[in-house]
Amino acid sequence: MFRVPDQATLSLCAVFVSLCFAATFLGLWRRNPAERFWLWWSASRFIYVVGVVGFNELPPPIPAPAGMLLFGASAAATLLTLAGLRSFAGMRPWRGWMTLLLLVPSLLYGAVAIHSPGLTTPAGALMTRMAGGIGLTIVLTTCGVVLLAGARGWARMIGMALIAHLPSYATVLTSAWMPGAQLDALATWLWMTQPVLMLAMDLLLLAMPGMMAMERLRQAASCDGLTGLYNRHWLATVEPARAATGVAVAMIDLDGFKGVNDRCGHAAGDRLLADFARHLRDWTDRHDGDAVRLGGDEFLILFAAGDDRLAASLQRHVAAAADGNPAWPRWSASIGIAPCPAGSTTLQGAMHAADEALYSVKKARRSGAACAA
Repeated sequence: MFRVPDQATLSLCAVFVSLCFAATFLGLWRRNPAERFWLWWSASRFIYVVGVVGFNELPPPIPAPAGMLLFGASAAATLLTLAGLRSFAGMRPWRGWMTLLLLVPSLLYGAVAIHSPGLTTPAGALMTRMAGGIGLTIVLTTCGVVLLAGARGWARMIGMALIAHLPSYATVLTSAWMPGAQLDALATWLWMTQPVLMLAMDLLLLAMPGMMAMERLRQAASCDGLTGLYNRHWLATVEPARAATGVAVAMIDLDGFKGVNDRCGHAAGDRLLADFARHLRDWTDRHDGDAVRLGGDEFLILFAAGDDRLAASLQRHVAAAADGNPAWPRWSASIGIAPCPAGSTTLQGAMHAADEALYSVKKARRSGAACAA
């Protein structure tokens, strides 16, 4: 029958795995010193090992200063992981509030140790061990919530792994306060999740840079290099799904763009396209739409069909975009809109209808200018 490993065996496994990942992270940092997040994660795992070895090897009773250092090391391991994730995201790795959080377990342990001398357990006085454990629970919860609330993708999974530590911490603290055979057994079983969660976190950290690089490659394949909008490749990928749900298609063309290129140079034309693209993205971000650069000065917008007010809003927004740099020759934007019925298999019919509407607008504008002349 399967037997639960003792705490020493679990700790030995955790130490071995953490040392392997610490060395791996350190080696990756030495290969590319600019990627400093590897160094943060390596330091996190080395410090975690220090904490585990200290708690298991120091004979009880552990002096208060040593206990404060060990609980501080355990908190630092979690906070250094967070610092590495912040560095990976291009943010300042360490903030002042993280220093305050680092001190919480040590200060709680030290404060209780002063008022409860003499009580000994394998990790020091019972009350001091619980105080330090509560401090570590605060650190884990705070870091987990920060990642879940502010991070994206893989980093959010690290936050979930940190939060997943909490049931085992809570059970161990409860069993220390109210000893009992059933509660002690549950605490032991839940504590077995600690090495598994640490392994999962380390594997996620190891995979994150590669997965993010692949994601950037996918984005590069789907986005226009100049404007950052989606490109024709992306449109072809999503066309069947978008057509089936039914969307409105807006075709947009810049009038006078050639004059800007001819008189001000291609660099000015590129700035005009990039500025206009930002203008379109502002609208699509607010109205849950998608902006695509088809090529040259041609753009396409996908948005919810059947809303005349939304279509009118887009038309006003496109018209307002022409109020740009007064140093450029006069230019404007024409737009044509057509619906794509739900259940369609392609956007081509709607794009053709929107294109015809666009050129009707252009023709009417030229006729109006001719009449005015």
